[in-house]
Amino acid sequence: MLPAGREYVRFREAPAHALESGVLVLLFPMGKSIHTCLIKRPEHMKVHAGQVGFPGGRREAADAGTLETALREAHEETGVTTSEAEVLGPLTPLYVPVSDYLIFPWLAWSATMPRFTPNPGEADKILLFPLPAGRGRWPVVTTMMGINGLGEVPSLLFDGEVIWGATAMILNELAEVLARVTGKPGL
Repeated sequence: MLPAGREYVRFREAPAHALESGVLVLLFPMGKSIHTCLIKRPEHMKVHAGQVGFPGGRREAADAGTLETALREAHEETGVTTSEAEVLGPLTPLYVPVSDYLIFPWLAWSATMPRFTPNPGEADKILLFPLPAGRGRWPVVTTMMGINGLGEVPSLLFDGEVIWGATAMILNELAEVLARVTGKPGL
């Protein structure tokens, strides 16, 4: 899911000045399938404006670590409380050179569908994104993105939105992890 022309930078090779961020990959049941929550960022944001991503953001000095950042930001953006989520552990950190962010994704589980109350200053839209069921896969498409001259990028389309970049890469890893656990293929 890495955009063409971009090199993957291992998080251990990220520059020392990279800004740490934490995102919450919250899994929960909805109907007969498992979903995760994504948000569409408002157009007025300085970084990743109008893009779809996981709830999360930049680590603040008061945060004990990126897990605290992910939980705090998810609450600020979606209204989900920490009591609704059992943290399962981290996924692979990911460095994004364009924004100079070192993203730490944290996987969590809620036994019931959380009550989402989006903060309009932080999230234009909440997307309840279904994980592939059975032996299914998400259809990957190539989308033209004009951001920083990227051109064609591998993407997922959902609810009228394009999911690409770090978010698509994290979803891809999640699918691979779930495939190993369940014995069913991911993306």
